[in-house]
Amino acid sequence: MQPVEIQSYRFKLENLDGQDFIDTLHQILAFRDFPAELLSSIIDSINSGKHILSDDICKIIISTGSKELYTLARSRNLLSTWEYISLLKSGFIDSEIEQKLVEELYRCFRNDAEPRRTYIVEAMLENGGKESLKILEVIEYELVPLIPDRKYDASENGLKAAELKSMESFLETVRNARE
Repeated sequence: MQPVEIQSYRFKLENLDGQDFIDTLHQILAFRDFPAELLSSIIDSINSGKHILSDDICKIIISTGSKELYTLARSRNLLSTWEYISLLKSGFIDSEIEQKLVEELYRCFRNDAEPRRTYIVEAMLENGGKESLKILEVIEYELVPLIPDRKYDASENGLKAAELKSMESFLETVRNARE
């Protein structure tokens, strides 16, 4: 990106609001790498109260590796579990990311309708540390007794059979992540 183009985007980020601001941000995000020269404008925008989607903040953090933007977003609770998953998967390592995901995984691992649990385990598989290994061991320990030795016949109780299959599949995902 040429210096004049960066200056143009900086001017837009600093002076536009609402949808025009978001559209400009999306134009910048369409480039392969977010220009580090625009980070201060993003941080100033957040500090001035401009709304930036959490997914967009996450993309900028991943692209730039900015600890400052991450710290600001974290301190303002601008990141959801999904963004923490993306950050861990990308290799953006921070002990608080892993801790938040450990806590969230423990809260939701028994819920077969919860999609985040598998995504969290997959992120832990890619870049998790000691805390990830600990929680995966605990989850395996707590899940095994919940799975009966005998298989349910779908005609006997279709919902129970589906729940059992989901639980077994998740347990297998946990075991694969621990290996």
